[in-house]
Amino acid sequence: MKKIKEILSAFLIIMLIVTILVINRTYALFESMKEFNINMDIAKWNIAVNNLTVGGNQEDKFLIKNLVLDANSNVVAGKVAPGSKGTFDVEIDFKDTDVSVKCELEIDQERMNEAGLKFNSYQFSDTSITTTTTTNGHMFIVPLTKIKGTGNTGTFKLNVKIAFEWINDETRNIQDTIIGTSTVRTKLDIPIKIRFTQYVD
Repeated sequence: MKKIKEILSAFLIIMLIVTILVINRTYALFESMKEFNINMDIAKWNIAVNNLTVGGNQEDKFLIKNLVLDANSNVVAGKVAPGSKGTFDVEIDFKDTDVSVKCELEIDQERMNEAGLKFNSYQFSDTSITTTTTTNGHMFIVPLTKIKGTGNTGTFKLNVKIAFEWINDETRNIQDTIIGTSTVRTKLDIPIKIRFTQYVD
């Protein structure tokens, strides 16, 4: 009887150890499958052209800023006609954008020719921005260090002054007359597109 009690006691101890091992293993397995939520701040993308916020894939029209026409005694002040020359500004405000930005300033050559327009020069307010001439305009990179400035607290605005001319071409007299006498089309569209994408080395 004593022998049976000893065997039973030994068996119960072994069972208790096995149970503890099984419980520990189950708990470890449960812990290894635990899910965690990781919160990460997403970089901001916040750009405006002439005070118009741009975003997504849609096309937005923006108003010309600081249109200045050269004096022309043959054209009423403030109006454009063949032979007119002037400048206008495109202001790009990078606000609180958190990434480097690649900018492509493109001119629709076909529409330029239709309107008889010619762009003579581009002047960038920040001469440290390196620009590359492309087939239809200019491409430039605005690095994050420029956007954020010292201490990552700044905002950056880039002004592009564009000089243009409405060519007085005698072979275009019919087209120019149609534009000038139209009661519907009283404004001349300047065909410029600006595309922004995140710049990654």
